[in-house]
Amino acid sequence: MPLQFTKQQWIIVGIAGFVVLFFILVFLNILPGLRNNNKVETLTFWGTEDPSAWAYTISSFSKLHSGIKINYFQVSPVDFQNRLINALASGTGPDITEINNKRLYESRSILTPAPANAVTAVQLDNLFPQTVSRDFTYNNKIYAVPAYLDTLVLIYNKNLFNQAGIALPPKTWSAFVSDAMAMRILRNGKIVRAGTAMGGTSQSISRASDVVSLLMEQYGVPMIDSSGYVDFSGSGAAQAVALYTQFSDPRSRYYTWNDSMGSDVTAFENGRVGMIIAYASDLADIESAISNGSSGVNVGVAAVPQANPANIVNFPDYSGIAVTRTAKDRLGAWEFADFAATDVMSAAAFANQTSLPPALRVLIAQNSANSSIAGIFASQSLTAQDWTEPNASSVGAVFDTMIQSITSNQSDVSSAIDKAQASIAALFQG
Repeated sequence: MPLQFTKQQWIIVGIAGFVVLFFILVFLNILPGLRNNNKVETLTFWGTEDPSAWAYTISSFSKLHSGIKINYFQVSPVDFQNRLINALASGTGPDITEINNKRLYESRSILTPAPANAVTAVQLDNLFPQTVSRDFTYNNKIYAVPAYLDTLVLIYNKNLFNQAGIALPPKTWSAFVSDAMAMRILRNGKIVRAGTAMGGTSQSISRASDVVSLLMEQYGVPMIDSSGYVDFSGSGAAQAVALYTQFSDPRSRYYTWNDSMGSDVTAFENGRVGMIIAYASDLADIESAISNGSSGVNVGVAAVPQANPANIVNFPDYSGIAVTRTAKDRLGAWEFADFAATDVMSAAAFANQTSLPPALRVLIAQNSANSSIAGIFASQSLTAQDWTEPNASSVGAVFDTMIQSITSNQSDVSSAIDKAQASIAALFQG
């Protein structure tokens, strides 16, 4: 005879079952809001900055999340990406990591996207400049949030400008060319002083591929079309690449640089070049290398020149905070990433410690109101845009080949661009 329960017994059984299910869900951490307050989850965070840069953020987060401890490890930026991939493969990687804005496409398989209750696409657009959502979103999923937002600027030697009778930094590329020629010194065809460090490969120009990308975008090159294909077509590409390479082409009357001259940043620090195109991160190194103007360098910073001042385009380089697929506590890791990027006090503290431009619009608005260097970076961040690169290192190598083939007279500009487009398209297939 089957066992029969009274109505009251069924209620008791139901309550008991609910209680058992409740504790199972808590044990499995499916109900994250009910974590065991006595248990502290330790999450590792890899970044390239000095630990002092993150000290305030980690301390503030820990006060609000006593169940999560963040251990930060500074990792050299040299070969950071490969070290990260190898560490994750061996099970020794971090739970949270920095990721460059150009590396999402190649890194998406090792990251876990933001959960629904973290930052949303609408919040991303409201809180940060438009480039952030393009850079850190893939297939409508958010994979990172920004720690800062750097852009290319013009760094120039005020002393050389004064000697050449140049009163103001150039706002257009045509003015840039004229100023470079005014500061250049040639003797018997040999460059004694360069007007600008432009036109070389990454062997001498530390930001070569970024400067080429900046020029191509300013001249209206799609880079990636609406269907997702690589597109370097149109006359703008030839104008941009020709403008860049003319400075290192010995056949050009604007010849003022070549790869044998060494690092562009070092040359600037030594007073051997009038202008370079670089980032805030480079500026900090330059200023620390120059001691009281003893090298004859008086550093000036201005907005990067434009091809069309009526349609301003700038180029970004920055790091985001992301959560790895192997994170022990993905929700907790994303809670930290979200806090680090969106908490105003934490973002301001990071900017002050690193001298890197903030990404939060509220801090950008504060900096834009003044005419200082911070104001230049703040204004440029709002018009920053880049493109989806299949692999940042490989793209740099492709652009180096393009530049070298033109300046060595192995290929004309149009043919070199076509080959570069085909090579980058192949990277997406690989």
